[in-house]
Amino acid sequence: MRTCLPLLLTALLASLAAPGAHAGEASTVMDARIELVNNCRVTARDLDFGVRDTLVSAIEASTTLDVACTNRGPFTVRFDRGTGAGASFGARRLSNGLDTVDYSLYADAARSRVLGDAGEGSVQLTGTGAGDTQTFTVFGRVFPGQGPKSPGVYTDTVTATLGY
Repeated sequence: MRTCLPLLLTALLASLAAPGAHAGEASTVMDARIELVNNCRVTARDLDFGVRDTLVSAIEASTTLDVACTNRGPFTVRFDRGTGAGASFGARRLSNGLDTVDYSLYADAARSRVLGDAGEGSVQLTGTGAGDTQTFTVFGRVFPGQGPKSPGVYTDTVTATLGY
């Protein structure tokens, strides 16, 4: 038993000294990161002025355009002049062969704010994404007094471009 006691004492002292016995320590930091981007889409419905037999009076119609963004952030929707030859923002052109019918698109029911790219006195649609769908009404007007035209379907293609 006497020989065991010194060995036991030596083992105990060695175990008490062990925590301070390592050579050093090292540490580092780790950063956590995420980058959120805004992903938006635009969807427009066709604008239909209906079936008419005269252009004596103004013809008005409206449609809607949806903008959906996944996160918060500003956006704009600009409109081109359309595909009608010689069109402007204030007088776009529905075409059927060489015949045209002048019309325009507006941001308001009073039809005083012409939609375009902010040039030529036109305005763009603007908003702030909020993670949901925002619906805008687009108002159209075929101008009165354009005189007789050839019967047929008159069309135009206007591109709405979403910037965000």
